[in-house]
Amino acid sequence: MGKSSEKNLSNLTLWDKNYLLHPDGALQRHRDTGGPIMVAGQGVWLWDSAGNQYLDGTGGLWLCQIGHGRSEMADVAYRQTKTLEYFTSFWDFTTQPTVELAAKLVSLTPAPFNHVFFTSGGSESVESALKMIRRYHILRGQPNRRLVISRNRAYHGVTWGALGATGLSAFREQFGDDFRDYVYAAAPYRYRCELCSSADRCTLDCVTTIETLITQHGPENIAAFIGEPVLGAGGMIDPPHADYWPRLAEILHHYNIPFILDEVVTGFGRTGRWFAMEHWGLQPDIITVAKGLASGYAPIGAVLVGDAIADTLYGSPDAFYHGHTYSGHPVASALALKNLEIIERERLVENASAVGAKLLSSLQAEAKSLPFVGEVRGFGMMLGIELVQSRTTKEPLMLNDLMVTTIFLRNGLIVRPVGNSLVLSPPLSMTMEEAQELIHRLVTGLHELGDHVPSI
Repeated sequence: MGKSSEKNLSNLTLWDKNYLLHPDGALQRHRDTGGPIMVAGQGVWLWDSAGNQYLDGTGGLWLCQIGHGRSEMADVAYRQTKTLEYFTSFWDFTTQPTVELAAKLVSLTPAPFNHVFFTSGGSESVESALKMIRRYHILRGQPNRRLVISRNRAYHGVTWGALGATGLSAFREQFGDDFRDYVYAAAPYRYRCELCSSADRCTLDCVTTIETLITQHGPENIAAFIGEPVLGAGGMIDPPHADYWPRLAEILHHYNIPFILDEVVTGFGRTGRWFAMEHWGLQPDIITVAKGLASGYAPIGAVLVGDAIADTLYGSPDAFYHGHTYSGHPVASALALKNLEIIERERLVENASAVGAKLLSSLQAEAKSLPFVGEVRGFGMMLGIELVQSRTTKEPLMLNDLMVTTIFLRNGLIVRPVGNSLVLSPPLSMTMEEAQELIHRLVTGLHELGDHVPSI
């Protein structure tokens, strides 16, 4: 891949610094430093405008299941755009790819998920799910059921309702304290459990705190529980115990609390199953999805709705006054269909399980020689590396995220710093050879990182 001309590169860098407000970015710092501007991708590889090549350890943002630069995806986008670039799915209208994608999603999920509402992404999916639940309770004559139970360290998006459900307080604090309809239970974080980290094994007290919140506030006042199967943006924290989710689902069922499972990150093979809920045989009431649905080739998400919720919505003669302009966009839907076809055809779900296991075992072995690595966690193609000042005290090693990112970029690898952890979510299409290259670059970067931290 060739690099941009010197003049064009200078313009791109200037325009990026001065004009673009970066999501989740340190805006003041970026105006001074700028950052890589990606211009091409192929498989697990990316190239920036300066001609530098990187291994994409993040899959974009937890989403590029099939890898970058698929020509058959470009062909689908061209054909659908030429045939019908857009028409609405509002009211009684829709388009052929939209309906076909809805049917495909129903076929991929176990009963009773027979209903699909399309969005443009994960935050919209969570927002839509929360509004559906609110409408569901109102239609059933229970308007007081407003309270949503989430968990500390959870991430569910940044639109207003989704932001309320997000348990990472830094995301909420910038926008005031107007989230009274949300409460947060303990995170299932065995390495730093606030409840049982000193015990020999997980006691599942983190599940008990959810039941305590239910009884404290009264089930008649609770709208839903929402949770990610694996806490992604909270540091790639996998469930601490095989019984965590089954026990929690049992409690929710006992108190008749609707269960929203947020599979925006974990859906479509990321954990080595089509949906993470399959690992525990869960049957939530609503599933939210996005990211891997089209692998980033188009912005699209969905809410998969179980029969119990959908039947209540269908039972009202009134319109459901909620929707988005691009819900079920035909080009995005066509791309999602092709993406799912590729995942099936190339057995990328199975590949995620095998390659993910290789990455985890290799990184855990390499970490033994790195005293500032406290824990290496993994679940399919989701990996987290927690950095500590001491393995004994587990005191977090908080480093400048720009310094961390820069060190790995110099080694041709993109990782994502999250607090005192590094998280990775490479494309599910990654080969064993590419996984070995990722490990090499990651370990090289970690050694260099150690050289730059005086306290280590």
